[in-house]
Amino acid sequence: MGRGRGLPITSGDPNVPDEYGDMALVGAARSGQVGVIRVLLAHGAKTGIQDGFGWLPLSAAASRGHVEAVEVLVKEGKADIDARRPRTAWRR
Repeated sequence: MGRGRGLPITSGDPNVPDEYGDMALVGAARSGQVGVIRVLLAHGAKTGIQDGFGWLPLSAAASRGHVEAVEVLVKEGKADIDARRPRTAWRR
């Protein structure tokens, strides 16, 4: 998302990452785009799927302080508030 592109939906499935590993729901959450989050959830986007960088939609929204996006993900998307990003070689 940070490369100046639109939302990374390259197929009809909102749970498929683009060629960079970006997920549409994670990108919308990171940007605080509540309307887009609602549309993606309505089309089957799952809140428990990480993007290619290990970000979950909830953690992406929370890390940027997007309170309304966090609320929508938890209330409407049933995001797991106890979910954690896995540790990777880049994150210890």
